[in-house]
Formats: sequence, structure tokens, C-alpha cells
Amino acid sequence: MVRTGVGSGTHGQAGDGGQTHTIRSQAHRTITLKAHQIITLLSQAHRTITLRSQAHRTITIMKRSQAHQNITIRVGGSRGWNYGVDLEEWASKTTFHVGDVLVFEYNNMTNRRHDVYLQTNLWSYRTCNFESRNKIASSEENGSKESFKFTLAMSQPYSFACGEDNGYYCRTYNMKFSVLPGA
Repeated sequence: MVRTGVGSGTHGQAGDGGQTHTIRSQAHRTITLKAHQIITLLSQAHRTITLRSQAHRTITIMKRSQAHQNITIRVGGSRGWNYGVDLEEWASKTTFHVGDVLVFEYNNMTNRRHDVYLQTNLWSYRTCNFESRNKIASSEENGSKESFKFTLAMSQPYSFACGEDNGYYCRTYNMKFSVLPGA
């Protein structure tokens, strides 16, 4: 049996006078309208959530900045910037914020020199590699054998290490630490 246009589904079923097509058309319009309404509601909800989230972040940042005043932090605590201090553990237990000032105090009672390098990448930090020299202080160069100050100016990772004797203190005594100051 061959059908010729009638009952093909595009103009209704044979003998229904096009009612199937009309019902399908109305159902399609209803579904399209409902889908559009759902999308509109979701979009409005997303905007509301986004605005609330932005407001919450603003309030949270304002509370943090009001609650925290920049402080001076002695690197290594009471033992200072010296070998034999687990600086990574010390840093993990210390809270840092943008604007805080780190003070690297050297033990000037010993004749050992110490310096401070700002490591430029994770590999250099982990391996105590000082080929790409980025020395920011030295007990011999900064005019004082006692201390050096560094301000955490941005919310970004900072990795510090002692590069004296080509990284000997860094490798042997783990004289290094990283921080990520909060806002």
C-alpha cells in the first residue's frame, strides 16, 4: 500500500481532518512557552544568586580588611632566619595577609652568612636551585648583619630560600618556606 501525502504525519492522520497536526502544533507551542519561562526563571535566579554572591564577597572582604591590620611577622618565630628551624612547618602554622611585613632576622652572633632568595618557580624552590639568581637580601650586603624586611604586596605565592653556599642550607637544613597571603 502506498500513501500519497495523507497520513504522513505532516498534515494529520487520514480521516482526522488535520486535528493531529493542530494538537501537535499546540503542544509544541506550549512546550516551547514553558521552556522559555523556565529559562527566564533560571536566568533571573542566577542573576539573584550572582548578585547575592558578589555582595557576600564584598562584605566578607570588607570584614577581613577591617579585622586585619598589617602586622610585622618575624620569619621562623623566636629562632629567626637560621638553619635548624623548620621554616615550612612554621609557615604552615602562621597566617599571612597582603600588606604584612616579613622580617628575616639573622643570628649575627655566628659568623655564618645568610641570604634571602625569592624563588621564581616551584622547581627551583623544591630543588633548592639558585641558577636563576633572584637574591633580595644578604647578611653581608644590606648594610646590617641583623635583619631584612619584605612586604607581601599581593595575594600571590611567595617562596623564599637561603641560597648561601649554592643552596647548602636550603638543601641540608630545609631553610626555605612558601606563603600565600590572603586578602
